[in-house]
Parts: sequence; C-alpha cells; structure tokens
Amino acid sequence: MVADMVAHAQRILLTSDGVSSPLLREKLDALLRETDERRIWYIPTSFLDGSSLLGSEGQPRTQELVAKMHQIAKVFRLDDVGNTLQEIDGSAVLKNERYGTIGFVDPVLGGDAAQLAVSALKPNAVYLDRGNTFALQHYLRESGCGALVKQCAQAGALVVGASAGSVVLGKSVSTTFWKGRKDPTLGGRIAAEYWTEDAANGLDLLRGSSVFVHANAHHPEHGNAEWQRQKAAAHGPALDTVLLLADGEGVLMRGEEKQFFPVQ
Repeated sequence: MVADMVAHAQRILLTSDGVSSPLLREKLDALLRETDERRIWYIPTSFLDGSSLLGSEGQPRTQELVAKMHQIAKVFRLDDVGNTLQEIDGSAVLKNERYGTIGFVDPVLGGDAAQLAVSALKPNAVYLDRGNTFALQHYLRESGCGALVKQCAQAGALVVGASAGSVVLGKSVSTTFWKGRKDPTLGGRIAAEYWTEDAANGLDLLRGSSVFVHANAHHPEHGNAEWQRQKAAAHGPALDTVLLLADGEGVLMRGEEKQFFPVQ
C-alpha cells in the first residue's frame, strides 16, 4: 500500500513550462537512470473535471487522454506503450511490458478507492501537468490524491511539475491570483468563497517555498520585481518565500539540496 512506503530523500523537479530545455532534459535523464522500470502516475489537469473517463474508450476525451499519456511517457523515455487503456483498480494504464507503465487515476475516485488505484500502480514517478492551477489544487484536496502524492514523494518517487503542477507542490497556490488569468470557480463548479487560506495550502513539499511560474511569459511585467512585490503583498505569500520560475527554467529539490537551472 502507498501508506507503507519507506521514507527516502525527496526528488522534485519544478519547471515553468515542462521539460523544455536541453539542460532540463539532461537533468531528467540523469534522474531516470537511477531506476530501471518506470511506473509513472500522470496527473493531467485538463481532465480533472469530476467526470470518469474509464469505460468510455474510443470517446474523444479518452483518445485525447491517451495522446497526452503518450507525450508524457516520452518525457520519461518510455516508448511503445500502445494505445489500449487497461483498467486496474480504478487506474487507466498504458504499458510497455519490458520497461514500464504510465497510469492515470480516475478523477471520480476518492479516499480508499484512490489509494487502492495508486497502490495498484505502485508509482516511482509522478508527473503533474500544466493547466488551471485552481482545478488541480481542488482535485488534489477533494479526492485525497494530494496526500498520496506527498506519500509518493516522501518515499523517494521522482516528482515532476509543469506550470500548475509545480505551483501545487509548494506551500501556497495563492501565487495563481497574481495574474488573474485563471478562473477560480472552474466555470461555476465551485464558489469563489471556497478559496480560503486553508484551501490555497499546497502540498508543501518544497521546504516552505511557494512557486510562481511563467515569470517571463504572457506580459513583460510578470518578470518585474516591483510588480511581483505588489502582487505578493496583495495576495500572498511573502515574496522572499517564492521561487520565481521563467519559462525554460527549473529547480531540482533533492533532500536538503536545491539546484537551479537557468534559461539557456
């Protein structure tokens, strides 16, 4: 079971826009060489709308999910996983019988059912994808999968975040309010009042740090120190606790060590 995993040094790779530079690619490849078989838990933000995708193979959204799983499998150097989703205790998986598995846990699961699905997958890597940070944060909290991600990280699974996926790994997701570009109500599915300080608490896997992504994208002011100071004062968290990531940059948190990878 996930709860029985033995604690190991955490390995967390934060990125603003995925593994988008040769330097990040090189670092991830080095981390991947530390294990033979890859069992990847893929968390794709755009599919976390509370509806099941299992049992509907051939439907457009399922086809899209398979395509995304192929993309992320290649990020982890896991090729030839086929196109047929296999359902195993609530997780949908694509397999390369020799080298590993990539799996997606059904977003309608929660509690014991989600734990069973993740335990069946036995992930040694987790990839949290980009998208609406509010949707990802809400899903991780309400399904209980956030606690399972923490257990995987604390057991030594390699955790990779892209954009929203990096933000939720920090102490607070309130940096998402800085730009005002994402809908916190998820199209009216949740009330704006949901976002209390407690609801904005991330997984806190970064030794007290939070994350702001795309610091050089969308608008030039997002990389401006004064703009960042004003937004941090208005929405939190304290600016000196925020890891500011521009597209192409990354940070590896490994145990007590922190390594920064600049834009090339």
